[in-house]
Amino acid sequence: MSNISFNRINAVVSEENLATINAHIDALLAILPANGMTPEERKAFRGMDVQNKAYAQDCINILKNSGPEVMPAYINVENLIADYALFEQMDKIKMRLKTALSYIETTQRIAGKEAYDMTRAVHNLYEIAAKSGVSGAKTAVKKLSERYEKQTGRKRIPNLEKGK
Repeated sequence: MSNISFNRINAVVSEENLATINAHIDALLAILPANGMTPEERKAFRGMDVQNKAYAQDCINILKNSGPEVMPAYINVENLIADYALFEQMDKIKMRLKTALSYIETTQRIAGKEAYDMTRAVHNLYEIAAKSGVSGAKTAVKKLSERYEKQTGRKRIPNLEKGK
C-alpha cells in the first residue's frame, strides 16, 4: 500500500461548478445536429478511417475540379461536401473531448485510489481498535469485512478476541 498520508488530489468540485459543467455539456449537445443510430446501424455503418478519409478527400477534390455537372442529378454534391465537412468538424471536437475525458478519467482514478487506500487503512485501524477492546469497533469491523469479502471475494475476518 502506498503512503496513505500522500494525497495527490485534495479537491471537490463545487455544486456551482458542477452545474456550470453540466450546462456547458447541455449547450454542446443542443448545438450539435440531432442524430441517432439503431444498434443495427451502428454495426453496419462503415467508419471513416485514414484510408477512407484520403479517398473521400480525393473524390471531393476531383468533383470540385472537374465540376459537379459530370455527376447525374440524383448525386447531391453539396450534401457530400457538407457531410465531409461535418465529419471533419466532429473529428476536431472529438479530439478535444477525448482530451477532456482523459483528464476526467485520470482525476477520477487517482481520487478513487486515494479514497480506497485510505478506507483500507481505516479498516485496519478498526481491526486494531477491536482487538484492543474499543467499544463499537468490533461491529464496524464485521460490517466492513462483510462488504470487503463481497466485493473482493477474499475473506478478511480477523480474530477479534483480546490477545489473539
